[in-house]
Amino acid sequence: MKCPKCATEVQIEAVYCPACGARLDEVADARPMSDSNAEGKQNFNQRVEVSRAKSDTAEQDLWQGGFSPRAMVGTWILYGVISIVALIASFFLMPVLTPVVWLVTIPALALLWAYQGVRFAVRRLGLHYRLTNQRFFHESGIFSRTTNRIEVIDMDDITFVQGFVDRFFGVGTIKVSSTDITHPVLMITGIDDVQKVAGLIDNARRAERLRRGLHIETV
Repeated sequence: MKCPKCATEVQIEAVYCPACGARLDEVADARPMSDSNAEGKQNFNQRVEVSRAKSDTAEQDLWQGGFSPRAMVGTWILYGVISIVALIASFFLMPVLTPVVWLVTIPALALLWAYQGVRFAVRRLGLHYRLTNQRFFHESGIFSRTTNRIEVIDMDDITFVQGFVDRFFGVGTIKVSSTDITHPVLMITGIDDVQKVAGLIDNARRAERLRRGLHIETV
């Protein structure tokens, strides 16, 4: 479209003319009201309103994340303690039970740590989350990936949980209750800065409900 003041071509969503700097809607209001100008002003204002409405409803990314390594610090500490206790016990029992104890202890600990490593890799590489102002995406899987979506307007309640160790590292689990058929209760585990992320999800839910004029039952 053209600027009503200097006739420079401008983007339809523009508020100001890049050539003369005039505010486009104000310039349109100030022009003499001939029949052609009145029709042009009406068309111009309609295009501006449509453009701004599209801008207001455009889907925008608010946050992306996945499983944080810090979410398993407590488990690593527990496994370390178990390993140390098992090695000390084996050392003191060796004179009584012969070196066969070591043939049991070492493989058992190796399997324990291997299991924990695989568990961490599956969570770290296989979970991904993305929040927009309209939807929440949660992806799972390494070799094959499944993507599910929850409309933020369908979310009823957002809470988060932190264990004793989690609080020191700012990680935790977010619980999303919604009317979604596939995941009425979604547990989002191992999230960094969990309080902030839970707030982002709740704010997106509230904003979308207010935009559509729906009553917010839970705060």
